[in-house]
Amino acid sequence: MMKASFAQSDVSPKQPVKQAGFIQQTEKRFEVRDPLYVQMLGIDDGEKIIILLSADSVGMNRSIQDEIQGSLHFEKPAEVILSCTHTHFAPDSKDPVYRAQFVEQTVDMICHAQWQEISIPGFTFRSEFYDGLGRSRISGFPSDKILLTTIGLYDGEQQLAEIVVHNCHPTVMDGYTPFFSAEYPGQLKRMLSEAHPGRSCMFLQSCAGDISTRFTRSSQSYEAMCELAEKLYHEAERLDQTAAEIQPVSEVTMFSETIPVKHVFEPIDISVLPEGITDREIETIRIGSQVRADLAKRLDTLPAEVTLSCIKAGALRMVFCPNELFSSYLNDLASDTSVLVCYSNGYGGYVTPPGFSAITYERFTDTWSDETKRSIERVIRKMSE
Repeated sequence: MMKASFAQSDVSPKQPVKQAGFIQQTEKRFEVRDPLYVQMLGIDDGEKIIILLSADSVGMNRSIQDEIQGSLHFEKPAEVILSCTHTHFAPDSKDPVYRAQFVEQTVDMICHAQWQEISIPGFTFRSEFYDGLGRSRISGFPSDKILLTTIGLYDGEQQLAEIVVHNCHPTVMDGYTPFFSAEYPGQLKRMLSEAHPGRSCMFLQSCAGDISTRFTRSSQSYEAMCELAEKLYHEAERLDQTAAEIQPVSEVTMFSETIPVKHVFEPIDISVLPEGITDREIETIRIGSQVRADLAKRLDTLPAEVTLSCIKAGALRMVFCPNELFSSYLNDLASDTSVLVCYSNGYGGYVTPPGFSAITYERFTDTWSDETKRSIERVIRKMSE
């Protein structure tokens, strides 16, 4: 019989540490405005254990996921996928003290999690276009792939958990924010948990590379962030009330594929900027040119490969990628019950679509060849079939 486990642990920093997410975050902080959590969804099918983790963090190195998995000692094989909500107001996971705290607490949470038998496993899947929280931040490049998805996990008619998947950067607040925050994903989870006591609520960040709250937020304040979180909460609740059949799950499997990454590093001329772009875009382009200059000095450190993973549960397909993919990669999902989750299996930089030529901040940090990008598209299609 299948078993499931839902747990969470407060991984807010226990001592001052630098934030991660903006170039201006150079000072160590200690104030926590709202708690940061790592959440767990575990599935035991009798032969293996699959553990999906979602952490309130901007992103974590693959070695952290590997360290967590290596610290587990189940009587059967166990696979771990660590995803991040991508809040830019979480501790820097490169800090050795915070990294040790996070790993220790996460392993302890997994080892002490309670498991419950699932007699009739099933899921619901609802997804629709929603740009009320964020839109493309790149002038002249609108996106029609901004998706809000809710996945309900069931035992018979009883809903045990809800997973919300959306693709919008959690950067409502600005880089000078002097406290830690789970940003809108954290607020959303809190409101869902309060509305549905006893139900586990998890957030997964999708392809948010080009999607931002820049044109939807009223300001870059904590209060404006909470306003957008409440807006998303009401939309998720409305979507979750629409009709959806509970689809059966007879088995859960997980597999991965690693592909080589070919890098190209061509100069980008910013002497003449495109007409019609915003002042904010001009600012980020100039920052991007500095980042690219620094990147040119360490090309030998660029990753040589990338690993994508997939969890299959009945007709449900959850594809995981480390990078900040642009929203257009959602076009490669091959089924109506599939999602693409980024900031997972490690953390990688922006990946624009093949043939992308706009002068944007994201393009300055994107060194992947079009050949590599098409390989990513192929793997996403294959995994989500």
